[in-house]
Amino acid sequence: MKKVLIEGWRGICHSFAMVNQYQILELLKLRHDLAICHADLPFFSSRWAEPGNEPGFPAEMERAIAQLPQCPSDTFDTVYRIGYPFTRSKAPARRAVTFIVTELGLSDVSFATGDGAVSRFCDGDDLVITPSNWSKTQLLEYGFPTEKVRVVPHGVSSDIYFPLSMEERKNIRKEMEISDEDFVFLNLGALSLNKGVNMLIEAFRHVRQHYANARLMLKDSSGLYGTTVSEFVQRHIGIFGPLPSEVTDSIYLVPSNLSLSEMRLLYGCADVYVSPYIAEGFNLPVLEAIACGTPVIVTAGGPTDDFCDSAVSLKINSDLVANLECGFTVPGYRLDPHMGSLLEQMGNAITGAMTPKETFERARRQLVESFSWTSVAKQLTAIF
Repeated sequence: MKKVLIEGWRGICHSFAMVNQYQILELLKLRHDLAICHADLPFFSSRWAEPGNEPGFPAEMERAIAQLPQCPSDTFDTVYRIGYPFTRSKAPARRAVTFIVTELGLSDVSFATGDGAVSRFCDGDDLVITPSNWSKTQLLEYGFPTEKVRVVPHGVSSDIYFPLSMEERKNIRKEMEISDEDFVFLNLGALSLNKGVNMLIEAFRHVRQHYANARLMLKDSSGLYGTTVSEFVQRHIGIFGPLPSEVTDSIYLVPSNLSLSEMRLLYGCADVYVSPYIAEGFNLPVLEAIACGTPVIVTAGGPTDDFCDSAVSLKINSDLVANLECGFTVPGYRLDPHMGSLLEQMGNAITGAMTPKETFERARRQLVESFSWTSVAKQLTAIF
């Protein structure tokens, strides 16, 4: 039996912490293969420990995560670190596995002071894991050798995210004052540059002019990142100009402190999830939306290509642009989604030009099975 130490964040809803906690839950089921313990890393920001940033797991899952024992003074077969800034663990272990992910590319500021040297993560049996082929490409651009970088995707829990019943969907839409005729575009990403939310708001401005039943739902992320949706929209208006009242009145602002069961209701009450991202490390909300039975519109060419085909998604045409060509000072790439293509796909969605429901459902089931957290845990165990 291998002894594994996990170093990471628990108890908050940051993406790194959520991935760590989902992985813990599945790794605990493999106790006949692994003896695991956990060391909590300090949060990147002290604000993250404040109320309102809880992960929202069901009570029994939270107990299982919290009860994972702290590490004893021991030597381990493997230490697995998932935190930020990136650094190799100093724990005594035969192999160090470090989670490194990037959207736009790596630079020295991505690493703890003095830890930017690739060799620190790749000596001997040490490895780096990253969740997508897009992120792997960015790591190779920084200088990581391809044989030292393993792609282990994120996953989705079918116990948490699954389609709403007709009654559930009817009730949550009624509660949110969404009529049967309304068509809801949803985006739950953080309000950062790489997510493409500015582009989505501008696209919605045009779509709303042609379709009076169009609605846009955005989620607050002020607890982690300090920016409310209202503040973001006001900044958007300052850059792109005023939005007509019928547009602003059609944008729903969702609070940030939601449980995972409430997140499922959001995914399921929407008609389409839209993510016109510039760069992502994986884009887990897209996978969760599909698991809840909601088709997606995503940028083509990025990490969602790993799990989004035409049966579950509409693609936004994009150009691959080198960072150094567009003002970024780090090596790597970003995507330039085409506004015309985004408008076209939002129009296709609202007029019903999407995959037939039966085809989507077959593909959804296959995707949830292939990208389950159980599958992820087995891949990690093979590496450990």
